[in-house]
Amino acid sequence: MNRVTEDAQVLFETTAEMAEEKASQAKGQLNSALKKAKGTFADIQEREMNNLRALDDTFHRHFYETLSLTAAFSLLIGFLLARRR
Repeated sequence: MNRVTEDAQVLFETTAEMAEEKASQAKGQLNSALKKAKGTFADIQEREMNNLRALDDTFHRHFYETLSLTAAFSLLIGFLLARRR
């Protein structure tokens, strides 16, 4: 019986070490993927902020043109919706 318990203890310790090694490896892969995702998110966020700044600059430089196009588009939609009824 002693031999069986000793063998079971050795097996348990070996399995625990293997599980710990695999968990450590998985944690490393997860950290790597997380860093990559954060970098990608930061790149996308920066690119989109630059796009928004460019759009804002364009809107402010061409305010009246933007306003008149919006009004014309709204009138066209209103006309088409009224005509359907």
